[in-house]
Amino acid sequence: MSCILCLKNNPNALTHCSPSTLEKLDENRVSNRFQAGEYLFREGSEATGLYCLQLGKILIEKTRNQKAHPLRFIKKGYLLGMPAVFGNQKHIHSAKAIAETDACFIPRASAFKLLENDPGFNKYVLLTLMKEMEELETRLARICEQTAEQRVAELLLDMQETYGLEEGGALPLTVSFNFLSGITNLSDRTLQKVLDMFISKAWFKLQYGRAFILNKAALKMLATGRLA
Repeated sequence: MSCILCLKNNPNALTHCSPSTLEKLDENRVSNRFQAGEYLFREGSEATGLYCLQLGKILIEKTRNQKAHPLRFIKKGYLLGMPAVFGNQKHIHSAKAIAETDACFIPRASAFKLLENDPGFNKYVLLTLMKEMEELETRLARICEQTAEQRVAELLLDMQETYGLEEGGALPLTVSFNFLSGITNLSDRTLQKVLDMFISKAWFKLQYGRAFILNKAALKMLATGRLA
């Protein structure tokens, strides 16, 4: 599928580029498929280009005190890697597929041509970078101060906010105990205690690899510190 057609269904920063620029981009991009658990890039690695997410689900992580902290979930249409590529630095966080993911790789040289040739894209990138950097730093500081219960509650709500819910209230991705353990960075014992609490209060349930949000209001109050 061409960039122009793809962007009609999944608009992102590239939507601000001219049709002629997108046609040239088609010649340089490379399609990639990542399985759940694979990294598109890791924190501290060289930024060789951007990833335009066509299909799938991504978790953004950042390490602090030798622990990986989940910062946000990403869905199709997102353009990954802008802070490092356009800031001429190494990646400041990691991007991990949490479901089968298709993404087009745009080499660094091609990405810079977008900045040079399209003022609309240039302006959008500058505004987006400033906003996202501030949001991620604020989020990381908050996560480091959260209790285990607050962290799990916020992650569940973030998944719902990003990916929505299927009919019946299930999150639209496979969610197992091991999956939650991996993205929350909690010990198995601590995570089990938190989930048991959520299940006993009928806020959440985990069944056959499906996660159900049963009481969004209660989870939100807990995540924001308004519920003891």
